Amino acid sequence: MRIGFDIDGVLANFNTPFIALMKESSGRDLFPPNYRPHTWNYPEALGYTSAEVSTAWELIKSGGTFWELLPPLPGLRQFCDWFYTGSVESNPCEFYFVTSRMGQKVKLQTENWLDHHAAKGLTVLISSEKGAIAKALKLDFYVDDRAENIADVVEQSPSTRAFLLDSPWNQHMNAGTRIYALSEFLDVINAGPVVG
Repeated sequence: MRIGFDIDGVLANFNTPFIALMKESSGRDLFPPNYRPHTWNYPEALGYTSAEVSTAWELIKSGGTFWELLPPLPGLRQFCDWFYTGSVESNPCEFYFVTSRMGQKVKLQTENWLDHHAAKGLTVLISSEKGAIAKALKLDFYVDDRAENIADVVEQSPSTRAFLLDSPWNQHMNAGTRIYALSEFLDVINAGPVVG
């Protein structure tokens, strides 16, 4: 069984550090208290200029640690528990982590993050072409929080069961199978193959 995962918004908390970086790099705090993004381009929606957003991204791309230092999301712990307790042995799996992260040593940063928070030696692919990757790798399952990526997987790799992890920023679009927690995806895997 081959399983693909996006990382940011699925396993890693991108938004909290990015919001902090936006505030610091722009010198402005336009975020309401306890803000949760409701759209993909949330800094612009709150009034940050495209130049301010570009500055934050340039800091990420020119630095060598942003991706490696992201905190994990709660669902990652349950995924790792499942991984280590032998569920993978009863359902042998190959894992691929597909991310469109940008910057210096981004693959190494991502591998180091997975080494620290999940398991060592996992396969990381840097690409925004999620559908093409799913097709080329013949993935059985793919999980992402961006609806456009799920739609791309559904279109280009129809044999891949695609799961959209519910988030405030993906309410505008239905693609694949919407799940509300990573645990729902693990339940599907543990249930075994679908017959018919």
